[in-house]
Amino acid sequence: MHIDALGEISHDPLAKAGAIMLVVIAGLALFAPLFSNYSPHDYTGNIFSPPDRNHPLGTDSMGQDIWTRLLYGARTSLVVAVAVALISSSLSLLVGASAALVGGLYERLCMRIIDALISLPTIIVMILVAAYLRPSLPLLILLISLFSWPGGARIIRSQVLSLKQRMHINASRTFGAGKGHIISRHIIPDLSPIICALMMQDARRAVFMEAGLAFLG
Repeated sequence: MHIDALGEISHDPLAKAGAIMLVVIAGLALFAPLFSNYSPHDYTGNIFSPPDRNHPLGTDSMGQDIWTRLLYGARTSLVVAVAVALISSSLSLLVGASAALVGGLYERLCMRIIDALISLPTIIVMILVAAYLRPSLPLLILLISLFSWPGGARIIRSQVLSLKQRMHINASRTFGAGKGHIISRHIIPDLSPIICALMMQDARRAVFMEAGLAFLG
């Protein structure tokens, strides 16, 4: 039985409020130039100015408009969150589902790689890599994605192993449905709530890791 995720959200007031907040934040970040007359690197000449008409949140210790820097900072965080969520969830789905469906040596190899990646100290490894390579947004996205997908792959593998034994999938197989049909019509729709949850988790983790690495320099 497939779950209608959008239908569930539409009947949950808290979920609707959260969705509205996300849309507002994303809109402000994407259209930042429309909501600010400054660039994030402009200096106004007045440090620690209190909030006023020109500076809704005041200025910082360098005389830069805080509202503008928040808007453009949110844009960077949004790009990182969306990119990491898409890459990480795709890798989780590909590796986790294929390991469960193929089985054998391939499954054992995938699980050992996943265990090895999970055991690594993520932040320390990312700092070391960033120290030897020139820091950039694409590199940051790739590094965060590399360490974000293993946990989701284990979850998806376990779910696919369970789905393989469900009656409706066995019935489809009995009536001659091929693997492609079973995967596209049954397994992926049944996995969609889990994939959505993993994407939200990966996006949240990506924002925290991006902020932490930016703080550490």
